[in-house]
Amino acid sequence: MPDTHTLREENLVPFMAEPVTAARLLVFAPHPDDEVFGCGGTLALHAATGAEIQVVILTSGEHGEFGKDPAARRNESAQAASLLGYAAPVFWGLPDRGVVCDEALVGRMLALMSEFAPELVFAPSVWEVHPDHVNTALAALEAFRRWAAPTARLLGYEVGSALQPDALFDITTTFAAKEAAMAVFASQLGVQRYDRQISGLNRFRSYTLGAAEAVEAFHVTEAEDCRHGLPDSLQGIAGYRRVIQHKLAASRPATVSVCLPEVTPALLPSLLADLAHQTHAAVEVLVDREVLAAAVLPAGLSEALALVGVAEAHPGGLWGAASGHFGMVLRGGVRLLPDHLAKLLASLQEDDGAVLAVAACAADANLAHAQEGLLPPAGSAAAWWTLAPLLPAAAYLFRLDGVVCPDAGAVQSDWVHALATAKYGRVLCLPQPTVHLLERLPMPDCHLVADILARFGRNVGAETIRELLGVVSQIGAVQLARETALLTSLEQYAPAVVGLRRSLAERDTTLAQREATLAARDAELAHLLGDMASLRATIAAERHELAAQLAANGQLLAQQVALERGLGAERLALAQATAQWQQAQAQAEQLRLETAQRLAEQQAQAQLAQAEALRCQAQQYEASRSWRWTRPLRWLTSLLAR
Repeated sequence: MPDTHTLREENLVPFMAEPVTAARLLVFAPHPDDEVFGCGGTLALHAATGAEIQVVILTSGEHGEFGKDPAARRNESAQAASLLGYAAPVFWGLPDRGVVCDEALVGRMLALMSEFAPELVFAPSVWEVHPDHVNTALAALEAFRRWAAPTARLLGYEVGSALQPDALFDITTTFAAKEAAMAVFASQLGVQRYDRQISGLNRFRSYTLGAAEAVEAFHVTEAEDCRHGLPDSLQGIAGYRRVIQHKLAASRPATVSVCLPEVTPALLPSLLADLAHQTHAAVEVLVDREVLAAAVLPAGLSEALALVGVAEAHPGGLWGAASGHFGMVLRGGVRLLPDHLAKLLASLQEDDGAVLAVAACAADANLAHAQEGLLPPAGSAAAWWTLAPLLPAAAYLFRLDGVVCPDAGAVQSDWVHALATAKYGRVLCLPQPTVHLLERLPMPDCHLVADILARFGRNVGAETIRELLGVVSQIGAVQLARETALLTSLEQYAPAVVGLRRSLAERDTTLAQREATLAARDAELAHLLGDMASLRATIAAERHELAAQLAANGQLLAQQVALERGLGAERLALAQATAQWQQAQAQAEQLRLETAQRLAEQQAQAQLAQAEALRCQAQQYEASRSWRWTRPLRWLTSLLAR
């Protein structure tokens, strides 16, 4: 019988290609060309199916060794996008070699994920070595964790360092297009033939897919994988690469001082790794100098944080060396989500009158004493102090300016200092958990707790505290919806519990008032919707009437066009007839003139002929005998006539 537990290759590397089914893809690339080198073939596959693809390039690559013109590099990416079949990339204009995984970048990525709602999100993998690549990877992971889309997947791609793949895309059909797109980046290929190296990597990745000629490999992260922060599978890879920030955190004034009391050299690396993953980078870490010297820290971790080794005899202890304006105590047994410090700090910075911010905590499902859910305060500022002994030290962030620093000694001093700090101003409770409990918190001495609460004006009996804390530690979660039932069963024990119930009753009243307000708004909205429906009906009738008028006008217009066409033909015929008549008149006038000329010529010829005949006749008379004989008589007649 074969051993079913034998480790096979299929457990380590995929032997089947991923289907090309996603309709919306979002790509984050640190520099122009990374989007093509890392996943260009996969993008071309999806573009061929009509998928909508949005590519965001964080920088313009102005520090490239050749072709430092950022406009040229942007044009290269746009040209490559055209060859692969997707729209031109969007550029965010971050500084090259200055990308930082902080709240600004994570928030911007999160907003785009929420707006675009992609099925696949691509970003560099945490195996990358370039600082901008790894910071882009960490920011994308944190934004993806906060987005928490249950069906989406984050795919880390490889450019400068090979990754451990768990998804492969067969890009044989688009490999030629990818090679053509890579050839576009002339400014970078002059430095090094990256295209040949990426082509070789893609051919190597086809090793487990048989007939495939080229393959792109990815590391997949799903929402469930990063629910509690950076996935465990990536902790050893990315956890110590915050050195990629080029000591940016150390160059900034620290706003938060984190004290690590009673920490051992073995525990120190895991606590520092949690702090290194925080999106708020301006942090200094205060730890005993001897512990820091004895701890073995992975490469890069010490550069990623501002570590301050404090001598045991330093005045004021660890807090005496603090330079930040806000403080936190961190002990073992918890994991901090990457936005823990950022959220607590933002709440205090937005409210000048607040002196203490308290984070909600979530218990891991594998704890025997707890279910998955929120531990107090769960947004309840009125109840946090009663359950303060159960909260870990890391749940509190307090002001250091003008407030007495805590005693960084015994565990009980953490919540005692929280109570003391609350005297100086308001307490803010964050409803969303940013601390995950990894182990059972110790049950405090209830008599001691009662004595301490009494010192701060909170008169609660030890039995009440034991009952209350016992119930909380068993259920592992106290949400506002369950507080009413809990307080009902404990009402007989303490006025403080009754006060909590009154607070809940007031909230219920406020909630009822809000519900009444919402009901009134719903009625108003229904009325507005009715008016809107009536208005829509009126608009529809007017549209129908307008359409009929337009149809009638269209018919009239058609008739007018036909009449104008007929009149045009008649005008043309009339013009032709007029032209013919004018031509005939001209011909008749010409004929009349010619006839008159001929008549004049004939009359002239007749007159000439008549004159000639008379002249000839006169010559005949003069030549006749009778004319000669009568000459004397004519002379005498003329003489007498004188």
